[in-house]
Amino acid sequence: QECKLVREILNPQIGESILDVGCGPGFHLVQFREWGMRPLGIDASQAMVDIAKQRVRFDIPVFQGIAGKLPFQDRNFDIVVFVNSLEFIGSPSGALHEAIRVAKKKVLVIILNSYSFTALRRQVGSFFNKSWYHRARLLNLWELKDLLCQQIEMGRIYWGSTFSMPMLWPISSRSRASHIG
Repeated sequence: QECKLVREILNPQIGESILDVGCGPGFHLVQFREWGMRPLGIDASQAMVDIAKQRVRFDIPVFQGIAGKLPFQDRNFDIVVFVNSLEFIGSPSGALHEAIRVAKKKVLVIILNSYSFTALRRQVGSFFNKSWYHRARLLNLWELKDLLCQQIEMGRIYWGSTFSMPMLWPISSRSRASHIG
């Protein structure tokens, strides 16, 4: 469902350049390529960069770098995305500022909502079994909106949600648009 929602909000066009900030092991880089986009990944962890390079078979450029100091020129990418990576960045505000600087068209931010059952399960689970989520600073929609408002004066935020309740109803998705200012 997340992939379906990303595609709906992203509306990928063939040939568009897309920078995946905090690309991790490269799952989304492969998806972006399948959609006909020209992806590039960057991650602070050299271990993640190495895993991503193996996953994409060196067909997609992946670099080690810091989200708060992206080594690219202004307006270099059509789209910049954070797919569940903003939560792991020391300065989310600085990373968003850099993303806005290097994006021509849009910046897409996907977070694991801190109020979700999934987030709670992952954070509690990380106390018993070491996982990446013990380091995460999970955000909610209002915190993310505040961060975005600090970086842009006026614009439109498109947002969506995947929601599931076990045994009650299937996963559904919806997207909304709201003006900020």
